[in-house]
Amino acid sequence: DDSFITFRYAENIAGGRGFAYNQGEKILGTSTPLYTLLLALLAKLGLPILPLARMINIGADCLSGILIFLMLRRFKMGVAMLAALFYALFPRVIVWSISGMETSLYVLFIAASLYCYYKKNLGLTALFLGLTVLTRVDGVILGLAVVIHSVWQNRRFPVKLMLGSLVVLLPWLVFSF
Repeated sequence: DDSFITFRYAENIAGGRGFAYNQGEKILGTSTPLYTLLLALLAKLGLPILPLARMINIGADCLSGILIFLMLRRFKMGVAMLAALFYALFPRVIVWSISGMETSLYVLFIAASLYCYYKKNLGLTALFLGLTVLTRVDGVILGLAVVIHSVWQNRRFPVKLMLGSLVVLLPWLVFSF
């Protein structure tokens, strides 16, 4: 049911009725602003939302599987392949993909954040952490974990990482307040 709330917001945005569930009501009732805006943009192009959401999710899950493989291949190729296949074929992942909810995109941004952090690319880590939070606000927990790990490892505060994530979040924060 939650996905249809997001779909209604996306349809209203695409139809010029504003970021609202009911036209004229200024109440934020979607927990996933980035996913809602992405669906609205594509709906504006005349594409049907539910099949589109499913395609986005299936694509996101495939990319997540690839990132899982890339992160784990340093241990052993067989372990990396098994983990990626386990993720891709896990029944809950398949349910999330076809539900139309933002979970697959959220997991992709988490995996991308961790992969970029592992590769020590703080610019891309900041971008993906920002996108994670824009997809679901509880992505802040991952951001805090990365900051804590960075402080622990480097003995200094990751200013670039924090500022980069904030730049990604800033347009939404300005709009929502």
